[in-house]
Amino acid sequence: MINETLQALQTLQANEAVITSEDRDWDLVVSCLHYEGSLYRALPVPIVRQAWSLADGFGRVTIKYIEETLEWDWSHIRDSSPVAIKAMAACLRGHVPNVYGY
Repeated sequence: MINETLQALQTLQANEAVITSEDRDWDLVVSCLHYEGSLYRALPVPIVRQAWSLADGFGRVTIKYIEETLEWDWSHIRDSSPVAIKAMAACLRGHVPNVYGY
């Protein structure tokens, strides 16, 4: 019984770590790329464009397509896969000072 309880607790802690990581990634993406984000316009345009190019909400598309067809539609970010969100966050994280906690 004790071993089962310890295993359940370890599983719960592992799941919380994954959720926390995904939440932190999403929070960073929103902070940097959403027009109401706290870090919107804080990063250089080439970095923002690179992060947008990693989104896959409308599939893998070029920056030209994002600019001309999607017109920077937030749905492309919002509807991205967890893998794309992680990639966007990794791209952004290298350019956001640690003071922001991301």
